[in-house]
Amino acid sequence: MALQDRIKNAATPLLEPGEVIEVATVAAVGKVSARRQIATAAVTAILSAGTVTAVTYSPKRPVVLTNRRLLFLDANEITGRPLEKLVGVLNREGLRAQRQRALLWLKYDLIDSTGAPVVRLSFPLPNRSAGHQIAAALGLLGTA
Repeated sequence: MALQDRIKNAATPLLEPGEVIEVATVAAVGKVSARRQIATAAVTAILSAGTVTAVTYSPKRPVVLTNRRLLFLDANEITGRPLEKLVGVLNREGLRAQRQRALLWLKYDLIDSTGAPVVRLSFPLPNRSAGHQIAAALGLLGTA
């Protein structure tokens, strides 16, 4: 069974009546702040006497866009298989996507109706087309 089908199967019990899945994929969700990167590097350098480097990253999550909401599912930490458990939900109404400049990953900041960034979705190479589909469905604001 393909990963996209597994994500759809995990999300189906979480849907409201009349809600339809449009896109199911995996993306790194969140935004690792510069402050967090610096703090992690400093603590690691102190504890390891400078012999170890720590890298902070946003966790990869199954992401499902429906006709009403954007769902973020939990995944098994070892296998990466999607679980029937929500870790986050955003109402689709008012969300827009703004593409961010990046070299390897396709990155979009989701912006709410007030213009404030809500969350960053980063799509690896195999999932770029799903990232473009989500952004097009939400509405594009342009590149930052």
